[in-house]
Amino acid sequence: MICRVMSQAATQLYRLLLRRSKLRADIDIWIGFATLLFRNGRTDDARKLYDQSLLSLDRKHRKLSSPATL
Repeated sequence: MICRVMSQAATQLYRLLLRRSKLRADIDIWIGFATLLFRNGRTDDARKLYDQSLLSLDRKHRKLSSPATL
């Protein structure tokens, strides 16, 4: 029960952070949020978040995430 409440609070915090235009370009916030979603078994939400991140991050971060560079 406590873990679920903490997870919900963390999700709300990440969403709040991503609403701010300066922080939306910070790759560490996107990675942290995706990690939280994956650890809690919310893989579909994490995949949607990945798509959103591609729209928000600048090109150098998008290039790092492409399969060709992995």
